[in-house]
Amino acid sequence: TSAENYLKIVRSMEFSAILGAEYIVVHPIVVPKESGESEWFYNQLFYKSLETYCERFGIKIAVENMIPSSMLNTVDLFNATLEQLDPEWFVALFDVGHAFLNHIAPETFIRKILPGRLQGLHVHDNGGAVDTHTVPYLGKIQWAYVLEALAEVVVRHDLYVISDEIYDQLVYVGEFTCFASLGEEVKERTITI
Repeated sequence: TSAENYLKIVRSMEFSAILGAEYIVVHPIVVPKESGESEWFYNQLFYKSLETYCERFGIKIAVENMIPSSMLNTVDLFNATLEQLDPEWFVALFDVGHAFLNHIAPETFIRKILPGRLQGLHVHDNGGAVDTHTVPYLGKIQWAYVLEALAEVVVRHDLYVISDEIYDQLVYVGEFTCFASLGEEVKERTITI
């Protein structure tokens, strides 16, 4: 039931906090169309109801942009949702592959996320039709553009990046771009492993 699922989410928040996690990803709830309820409004209430547990357990919820059949599939809906939620407890998690599935250039989505809200990335590639979670550079996403947009956000908001460069040997489509090579300010904010 939905009540049981809600309790599972709350327990997951508690266990994640016990394990030392600062964030937990909680996807929006799919509301059946026949219910007649607004999925966006329903999820606003859902997320806001979890704020008490964020405070109790000391954990933040990362709200992720979603696939085409779900809400939060455009940058406008994503930002509208984040605007209604307390930034102390709710942050943005950007899923690169989901944006691409929604026919939105990931670099455009990154640049339009509400300032200061982006706290995490779900980095994967796909061919634009199915959410395959392919290793970057093995699908059709143009990674050079994505990394340039991310570099802009990193510098603008004084963020830091840990970049795993193992993909430099796995590039089959396009050319590999080392994140730290995107400028001196980016290099100063990047730890390459």
